[in-house]
Amino acid sequence: MWECPELFLLGGKHVLIFSTQGKTHWKVGELDQKQMLFHPEKEGILDYGSYYAAKTQLAANGQRILWGWILEARPLAEYRAAGWAGMMSLPRVPTLASDGGLTMQIAPAVEVLRGRQQVLKVTSSEEKNQEQIGKMVIENSCGEILCTFKPGPDKVGLSLRGAQPNQCATQLWLTLQCDPTAQHQISLDGAVIPVQLSDLHTLEVHIYIDGSVAEVFVNKQITYTKRYYCTGGEAPTISVSILGKTTSLSGLEMWQLNPISPNRLTI
Repeated sequence: MWECPELFLLGGKHVLIFSTQGKTHWKVGELDQKQMLFHPEKEGILDYGSYYAAKTQLAANGQRILWGWILEARPLAEYRAAGWAGMMSLPRVPTLASDGGLTMQIAPAVEVLRGRQQVLKVTSSEEKNQEQIGKMVIENSCGEILCTFKPGPDKVGLSLRGAQPNQCATQLWLTLQCDPTAQHQISLDGAVIPVQLSDLHTLEVHIYIDGSVAEVFVNKQITYTKRYYCTGGEAPTISVSILGKTTSLSGLEMWQLNPISPNRLTI
């Protein structure tokens, strides 16, 4: 059974999106309007995490905007007790890549929510880099992280951890790893996801965090929506850890985001 099927024009091609068996799929190809047959040329998964039933709209400037339903990943009894379930994703802008596939990024309009910015000044000293990173945090579980790596002979990646206010213990929420010996895949929370990195000089990881969700974008090719939950009425502080040497980094920026509503926390 297909849910929320949609066919639309994008960059001179037709794109078909549909949801089934817990995932939203995309296909890019040509529509034969005489026979009304769609001929797919490229296909993939729109998001490898808790993301479903995506639909698009046209903005006033003609730009295609994609919205998705972010599903719950906690037991039914817990969200019944909370009194709510699910949320909408941030608006995404789909575009066609040079190879004919589909790429994705968050709509630039979201940047108006940016507040305090933190920038890592990458040095040749591992100790100084780690000291800087240790001070870079996202407060109130509401922020944006942009991390870029220079692929080399060693594994690279990052992890996100959350700590409740006034607590020292942290909880591991997300891990991403890229192995240069396996250029056609990355690992996200231990799951192997196909991606093409062999011709790229930079590995870009862009993460948006809000309350109980993180939306992850890898080189605009792979998207992964992660749900996580905390107890109590206060959102945790998020910190970043870098896998491997920090000298593999070409940049790390973090922004505090302004929440769009006062009652966004998971309770």
